[in-house]
Amino acid sequence: MEQTISPQAMQVLAVLKQQKTAVDTAQLGLLCAMEGPGLAAALEELRSAGHAMENRKGKWALPALLGCVYGRVQGTRKGYAFLLPSDGTDDIFLPQDALGSAMHDDMALVRVIARKGRARGTNRAREGEVVQVLHRARTRVVGTLERGAHASFVVPEDRRIADVFIPRDAVGDGQSGQLVVVEITAFAKPGRNAQGRVIEVLGQTGSSKADRMAIIRHYGLKDAFDPAALQEAERRAVPVQKKDLRGRTDFREQTIVTIDGADAKDFDDAIALEETPEGGYTLCVHIADVTHYVLPDTALDAEAYARGTSVYFPGAVLPMLPEALSNQMCSLQAGEDRLTLSCVMELDKGGRVQHYAFTRGVIRVTRRVTYEDANRILEQHDTALAAAYGEVTPLLERMQTLARILMRNRFGRGALDFDFPEPEFVLDEKGRAVDIFPRHRGIANQMIEEFMLAANECAARFAVERDLPFLFRVHEEPDAGRMDEYFAMLKALGVPAQKPKRKVKPRDLQAILKQAEGQPYETAVNRVLLRSLKKARYCADNLGHFGLAAKYYCHFTSPIRRYPDIIVHRGIIAALKGGLREKQLEAEHARMPEMGRHTSECERVAMEAERAVDDLKKTEYMQDKVGEEFDGMISGVTDFGLFVELPNTVEGMIRLSSLEDDFYVYDEKLFRIVGRNSGTTYALGDKVHIRVIGTDMGLRRTEFMLLQPERDPSKDNRSGGRPHRRRNHTKHRRRKNG
Repeated sequence: MEQTISPQAMQVLAVLKQQKTAVDTAQLGLLCAMEGPGLAAALEELRSAGHAMENRKGKWALPALLGCVYGRVQGTRKGYAFLLPSDGTDDIFLPQDALGSAMHDDMALVRVIARKGRARGTNRAREGEVVQVLHRARTRVVGTLERGAHASFVVPEDRRIADVFIPRDAVGDGQSGQLVVVEITAFAKPGRNAQGRVIEVLGQTGSSKADRMAIIRHYGLKDAFDPAALQEAERRAVPVQKKDLRGRTDFREQTIVTIDGADAKDFDDAIALEETPEGGYTLCVHIADVTHYVLPDTALDAEAYARGTSVYFPGAVLPMLPEALSNQMCSLQAGEDRLTLSCVMELDKGGRVQHYAFTRGVIRVTRRVTYEDANRILEQHDTALAAAYGEVTPLLERMQTLARILMRNRFGRGALDFDFPEPEFVLDEKGRAVDIFPRHRGIANQMIEEFMLAANECAARFAVERDLPFLFRVHEEPDAGRMDEYFAMLKALGVPAQKPKRKVKPRDLQAILKQAEGQPYETAVNRVLLRSLKKARYCADNLGHFGLAAKYYCHFTSPIRRYPDIIVHRGIIAALKGGLREKQLEAEHARMPEMGRHTSECERVAMEAERAVDDLKKTEYMQDKVGEEFDGMISGVTDFGLFVELPNTVEGMIRLSSLEDDFYVYDEKLFRIVGRNSGTTYALGDKVHIRVIGTDMGLRRTEFMLLQPERDPSKDNRSGGRPHRRRNHTKHRRRKNG
């Protein structure tokens, strides 16, 4: 949990870093020239962020000085855990009896108690015990109720959390086999499980709705709006009035289209495009003016900020804004007057932006186009459909021409493109998955992506030139160590790529991806590179976007579903109105770091929840496929098994213990396993034939069996690696009454 600390806390931290022993509060106050409530507040801030701790004598020091480390507790299904230190050092093994009250994902201080050799039962060099939990990841747990005559337990959906004891008077109406939400009333102690009370019954395990709700509750997502926010949305969602048009540019005579999926309801963006007499283009990217309806310091704004983003599940959505706005007045519906913040770009015939401007506007979309129809017109040359779209068809053709130019320019500067398939689900009337296939990413999808990228870059440039309080979308340069590991892997795979002596640039990696196309190692090269790069995030500083090879970048084009875009809109509109007063400007700049941290965290949680529901639906779909055989590709290699992805995007696991033809050695550096006797290898990207042998809805996982194919002798290799040791593990229930 990253925390931004105040200047006062930074001042105290600087003094603590100079001390070789713990110091008492009075002495620290003298050294910092700080006293009373100010010093106490700064120390509490440092303690909460894991930067300082108080010993038993009431003296303060850096955790490292007291033999402690701050980080995130990562639980395991076997009861023990690891601390992932915030300073990036190696993780620390935490035996089950050393966890104290800590649970999976808590932020804690851990005392290192073993430094040499290997920690018990692991290949880690450090072992520790939890000293103090500073931040609880959860006070509620979702799981399946097991109700007994004398004692009841809830088995958490997240198997990294131990069972929760439920006293007889705290079970409520919950019945065995139902998914429930438990509020923790007492955290675990040595020899005793955490204790809680049932506060919500979600439904029977196995019900599509209940299973989805379990994930929503587990990730702390909101499925209902605050009544005050709903009332405000209804009050604000009125048709565009004449007074709303004052000072706005009227674009209603343009030929404008929205292009989205067939099931889309919230239309953030619309496009108009004309050719200029000089052979260039005038590109208008019209974005819903959400800030006209969502005003700062209101219940509606607070609700949108708390959610941070819309969350999309197969057949359902948790919108950031109430439907009166997200699906109606803010949505750029065809034939309706809608308010926008528009980016008007003048491009030359080479697709380079010569001039751009932002303006608040009013539009009336000419036609709604689906990705499917646009792709049929542009890729399949469906003449009947083209005729049906009339005047819109020439616009689509112009858009295709410009998009190809923009793509050529973007890849020309070194931008990376990872085109991993995303799943498309077909659900029945009960919400169960009845089919899954890879989503088609055609030219229409790429056109919209290119135009949105262009507008996002202009918005970020606009902010930098005016020093606006802003949230940039940043993707920092990869760590040098991760790049060293990546290039070492390339060398081991026989990929002819040399690590440059200077910093690695996007163009270097793009060349490697291009070179790997069609080669046996293509999947390994792509997937490992993606894991080696940092994650994009929201930030108050313009740090550039490595993956896009862009100096300026932000998110401007989706304010209906992303709160950072609302912040960006407010900054641009304030500049269009003449700017903020000095004190107001300082206050807004000061708010940005925390807003960036919060919205990045909201995005992370939403992505994890979306992935969990996708995995749930995939497992649900595979339940009646047990016994069937499929071709697939190895998508992951670990020391306990192989992950195989099927053409429909479903991923399943082959346990190494099920491979009985040889004793397999895990080669971590080359992402493969090697048969010790036969030299048979299974590596990332290999094609294999499998049989489905089971599904586990609780773990949202499908299990496969490898059906031995005829091997290519050229791939056999007897090189070493770390052996996979088969063991018989006894399952423990990790619970004690009370």
